[in-house]
Amino acid sequence: MSIYKSAFNISFFTIISRIFGFFRDIAIAYKLGTGFASDVFFIALKIPNFFRRIFAEGAFSQAFVPLFSDILISQNQKQASKFANQIFFYLLISLLILTIIFEIFMPYIMAIFAPGYLNIPEKYQQVVLLGRITFPYIILISAVSMVNGVLNNYKIFIPGSIMPIIYNSCLIISLFTLGNFTNNYGLALSYGLLIGGIIQLLVIYLYAYYKNYKIYPKKPSKKSPLITKFWHKLLPAIFASSIIQLNSWIDLIIASLIPNAVSYIYYSERIIQLPLAIIGIAISTALLPTLSQLIKSNKSNDATKLFNESLNLSMFFTIPAMVGLFMLNKEIIITLFARGKFDINSVISTAIMLKIYALAIPAFILIKILLTNFYARGDTVTPLKIAIISLIINLSFNLLLIQFFSYLGIAIATVISSWINVILLYAILKKHNYMNITKEYFIKFFKIGLSSIIICIILFFILNILPDYSKISILHKATLLTFIIIFITITYCALNFILKTYSISEIKKLLRQS
Repeated sequence: MSIYKSAFNISFFTIISRIFGFFRDIAIAYKLGTGFASDVFFIALKIPNFFRRIFAEGAFSQAFVPLFSDILISQNQKQASKFANQIFFYLLISLLILTIIFEIFMPYIMAIFAPGYLNIPEKYQQVVLLGRITFPYIILISAVSMVNGVLNNYKIFIPGSIMPIIYNSCLIISLFTLGNFTNNYGLALSYGLLIGGIIQLLVIYLYAYYKNYKIYPKKPSKKSPLITKFWHKLLPAIFASSIIQLNSWIDLIIASLIPNAVSYIYYSERIIQLPLAIIGIAISTALLPTLSQLIKSNKSNDATKLFNESLNLSMFFTIPAMVGLFMLNKEIIITLFARGKFDINSVISTAIMLKIYALAIPAFILIKILLTNFYARGDTVTPLKIAIISLIINLSFNLLLIQFFSYLGIAIATVISSWINVILLYAILKKHNYMNITKEYFIKFFKIGLSSIIICIILFFILNILPDYSKISILHKATLLTFIIIFITITYCALNFILKTYSISEIKKLLRQS
């Protein structure tokens, strides 16, 4: 199957999952708003998500997938399955120990991650309680990602893409059932998270079993050089992923010192995550196993061409997404969240955060795809070095800019450090001849940029003739916003058709390419 068909499948189910995610966030915004309860839950949710992105979606996949692909090519499926089962054993043992440590020391851990709550006993006690409930989710979701990593190597991507739909559905149901029963919505959402993790694991495990991929933890009978190689790849990747996630935690720690800032960041990041998941994660997930196999097979020219096409295609969708979110920030926040406890102050503050974060969307997606080139080659050390530099830059700008821009300084620092990260990754890949963007691709980039500038100008004029968005009905808001998005999308596609950014034959070729 073509990686672009795979990416399309991932994107399709990701879109459905994000729709469920928006329903979830709309419900949370309605019930919790941007105050005490929302800040506490978002902090508690952040901790298992922090480790999920390290063990489940980050370092683990980056070390495991290329090695698993290598064994499939050089040996056979039986040996690859044996390797996966042994890794599964070590993963579960490590996470069980980690969970026990966090459950015992959660009060001290929360003192580090949310220092702004120490002087508010009620808030601090609640965040510790919710943290203890939500943390075991890391075991469940990491097991899900382990099974999904194996399926991805067999070009099976849909089950993993469906998992967030289950997750979001469980949170929504728990909010309106257990939440209404206990009147503690943060507690209800925390238990909903655990239930969702259990259901996710059951569904993907049974699917893998049905497809005859029997994945289960098995302790190695003797020391294996492949296991040793895996640890050598994993440890630098863990450090790199940890530092990347620490960037996010720095934002959160600083935000906990500013009233309601945690919630402003959460809601604006939820919007930003949509193009990141649909474009960046979808393409990088589909790209990694195929790129690894091409490199292992010494097909360097094919690997370079595939990488350049993936990079180009990602920007085709990313640049207009950035323009849309930058220009329509207030209209999007009002339409999605402005009801219940989410008042006008929440709208204005979150919309400004979204506007700034939008400028980093291309950087976020470029980082995802550029890192894939390193991981496909088994290089987990270089991303670690760059992640450390990025962390220092982000922290420095955070401390400087919050003095002048309050919570907005957090978003500005993220934008600056993300683009510096992109420049460093590109420079190193270019230096080692791991990528070579030809004139053909630069011309495509230019056409994409030109089309995006034109739709930005069109959006500017549209916004000047719109009625007061805060004074029209929710149905009118949703209809108007949907019409604008459809109109701008059609206009953008038409401009690129006129400029011949991608011809029909090129699109067909991309879809056929494996």
